[in-house]
Amino acid sequence: MNLKIVLFLLLLPLLYLGVGETHDWGDDFAQYLIQAKNINEGIPQEQNDLVFDARQMPYALKAYPAGFPLLLAPMYKFFGLEIKPYLILISLILILASLKVFSFCKKQYDEKIALLIALLFAYNVFSLILKKEILSEWPFILVLYTILHRLQKNNTKTYLSCGILAGVLISFRIAGALIIPAVFLSVLVSPIPQQEKSKRILAFVFPAIIVFALLNVALFGLSIQELLGFYQKQWTSHSFAIVTNLWDLLTNTAAILCQPLHSDAWNFIVLALIITGIVRKFKEQSAAQWFFFLYIGLIAIYPYTSSGFRFLFPIIPLAIIYFAEGVLYVVSSFKKAGWYVGVIGTFTIISIVFSIRFFTQLPPADGPYTKEAREAFTWIQQNTPENTVIAFPRARAMSLYGKRKSTFLVDGISADANKSVFDKLSCKYILYPDERSGAFNDKLQEYLMRTKSSYETVWTNGMYVVLKKRE
Repeated sequence: MNLKIVLFLLLLPLLYLGVGETHDWGDDFAQYLIQAKNINEGIPQEQNDLVFDARQMPYALKAYPAGFPLLLAPMYKFFGLEIKPYLILISLILILASLKVFSFCKKQYDEKIALLIALLFAYNVFSLILKKEILSEWPFILVLYTILHRLQKNNTKTYLSCGILAGVLISFRIAGALIIPAVFLSVLVSPIPQQEKSKRILAFVFPAIIVFALLNVALFGLSIQELLGFYQKQWTSHSFAIVTNLWDLLTNTAAILCQPLHSDAWNFIVLALIITGIVRKFKEQSAAQWFFFLYIGLIAIYPYTSSGFRFLFPIIPLAIIYFAEGVLYVVSSFKKAGWYVGVIGTFTIISIVFSIRFFTQLPPADGPYTKEAREAFTWIQQNTPENTVIAFPRARAMSLYGKRKSTFLVDGISADANKSVFDKLSCKYILYPDERSGAFNDKLQEYLMRTKSSYETVWTNGMYVVLKKRE
């Protein structure tokens, strides 16, 4: 039986696992849905009803690149804010991405190993947890491994189609721009005539730039200057965390491969096997390999780490491949090459069994779809003027679900200074989530302790409190 069909059938349970009626409070997804809504209503992408003092560092980008909002726009048109259809879409994308990882691996390994790597990627505990969220990483991974798979054909015509896809990739996440230097370096070191190298580079780079510009600047007027300026401010306002970032990549990769062995010793074993795999495959000098190096470099030096492991996730299939290559070297050294499939299979089965068991025991996500949060947003819609500005730790979620302009505290300034900023923005209301809510914010709690005499409670359901500035 065709193993790709077998893999597809094995992946179908993903359409059920984790597909529910909830979403957590991480409000990146709210920004994507706001932009999808704007596309349907013909509103500029950067209109998100966030209100901040222009002299302070922005709370968030006014608009992300348009790729993911474009993908979500038809869903929003038919389903609005009903969350389950979006999670089904994410599950479908994960299935397609896993099939593409299989196709990519099949060019390098036995089909059975490719099948195991794809299953390990699809069913590890982090994939299962992250697929419960509307994240741009999923379509990013699908397009990335489509490009890397197509580049394995190694002909000039392929570079043109991959360049078009690269423009789409960067439109999902700006980090996708790393595919351009990755392809450039792989072509530069390849043993082909110089004229052919130039053709391939031009065939890849120009379509990538043109497609990105069309999707983001021409169609939706995205400000590239503001996009780059926001990330530049992240660099200058946060401390570097190189060791922490690399250690997180290692420990989480090790957990994916075999969670029951979780320990520092296992981490270093995984590190040794991945390095061995990288060394063994280094001579390939492929675009995939260069992308892996460049992406690790970006993650290592990027100072803003609050989004955690999902930043690292796009290169996890490559890390698994290098691990598998390291295992192959070890079993071959003991003249036990026949054990290769069995060893990788054992890791895969242990990881999947543990991941599913752990995942099914997780409580429902706390977020804007809980009864208490819905009550708070409903009260705000029914009892505050439409032009009200409300402070809330998840400001974009307030804009989307509360349908009110929103703001939040400015980092690094005193409570009195923040109160002055709120006054300047005409922010008269605060929605305070207590410690039981995933939206709880200790800085907001501290602010209210210092300024409590300035506010009065106008509504509460126990978990959420609406406070109004005293006149």
